[in-house]
Amino acid sequence: SDDGGDAESVLLPLAMVVFTELDSDKSGDLDRDEVRQLFNKVLHEEVEDDDFDMVFKRMDRNKDGKINFEEFKLYLPKFPKVSLLAELAFESMDKDDSDTITLTEIEEALSFYGINDEDKNPEDQVDVDALFDDLDDDLDGAVTYAEFKGAFLDLVRNLKEKERERKRARKAKRKSKKALKKQTTKVLPKSTKWGLEEV
Repeated sequence: SDDGGDAESVLLPLAMVVFTELDSDKSGDLDRDEVRQLFNKVLHEEVEDDDFDMVFKRMDRNKDGKINFEEFKLYLPKFPKVSLLAELAFESMDKDDSDTITLTEIEEALSFYGINDEDKNPEDQVDVDALFDDLDDDLDGAVTYAEFKGAFLDLVRNLKEKERERKRARKAKRKSKKALKKQTTKVLPKSTKWGLEEV
């Protein structure tokens, strides 16, 4: 698997497969029930209402009551037991239950989930060969669960690093705004309560 900066773009279809697998009503978003089912499935226990509400609020960044793919992607690094999401994606792609995924199975999965749809502009389609090459570490023509999980965790680490970079950039921007505001305040002359300059 790729450790480079383009890991997100090459491996993003893995997250898309998970998202689409979870979107049981095929609405293009995850509603509260779909997200709750996901947490129950991954954690192997019922999630308390208060805990679920808190997590759902964090996931739902635009506050529209559902989780779109971008919100799902941004939450992935915070997801508990993220390797179980990799397992879910792997199992959904391994159609012949051989414990490996072939290039054909990846092509079929991307097509089945509408990620590589015939109606899509070819520029918007996933490069299946590049994805497969990135997944198949030992170049034996099949992707094992260990290879798949490694790539999925690389994707999650990459997403986590991108989120850290965004936070650092926002923090630096706030800091520079504060510094600029401080400078401007110092430059302005002192005034009395009547708005006149003191002599």
